[in-house]
Amino acid sequence: MGRLRSYSYLPQDLLEEILTRLPVISIIRFKCVNKSWYNLFENHTFIAKHHRHHSSQKNPSLLVEVEDSTTIPQRSVMSLHLADGLDSGVSLDMPFIPERLVYISDCINGIICLRELSSRLVLWNPAVREYKVIPNPPSHVHSPSNVCYDYPTFAFGYDHISNDYKLVQIGTYSTVLYDSIDQILHQVVHIYTLSTDSWRQIDTGFDHSILNFPGECSNNLYLNGVYHWPGCIILDKHGQHCEVIVCFDMRTKCFK
Repeated sequence: MGRLRSYSYLPQDLLEEILTRLPVISIIRFKCVNKSWYNLFENHTFIAKHHRHHSSQKNPSLLVEVEDSTTIPQRSVMSLHLADGLDSGVSLDMPFIPERLVYISDCINGIICLRELSSRLVLWNPAVREYKVIPNPPSHVHSPSNVCYDYPTFAFGYDHISNDYKLVQIGTYSTVLYDSIDQILHQVVHIYTLSTDSWRQIDTGFDHSILNFPGECSNNLYLNGVYHWPGCIILDKHGQHCEVIVCFDMRTKCFK
């Protein structure tokens, strides 16, 4: 028996290298093998290594929003493997989304940020079939009647230094001046950190009015820990303007 045990031993680094090549469904199943394997599969370094390996495969899959307006307007999410053809799409079940209209906000490291029409946010990992409903950011329900709030804009990103996922909410509100038709526009930024499961307001010292939020067809882009928006600076009262790209660094929490 002792001889068999010696042959069955694998160095830890070799074992981890083998395990990173397993599909996610096998990783989930093997969590119950023993405590050390469970701790390994929950380790952020192993998760990142596993994701890097499978991201390098040559059979990528796409997440596609499918809109059906034939009867009741609704949107669903499908997974599509390019190598298998356009007819290989599989509709992904999302029982945690009660609304029929759902939008893919962003997808980072296999984690999808979904947004419902009601602005509720959900982080979803379809590979492991886990999700997390994000608590609502600080509200303004006690604001005076002359304050109006517009639909907020969200950005989902990853801070590789702290190994943490973050959400940024840029909310716009206007104060209507009494005895006047004029109004003053304000913007406030809140950031959500997954590790603490909490929101906090940040003072960016940045003129967010130059950001351009044209809705679902916007050309927003997340890359290497930085979120990018198209922007526009009005140069004069005649409408002369300059198009710019506005960036938000998830690590430093700074706009530029």
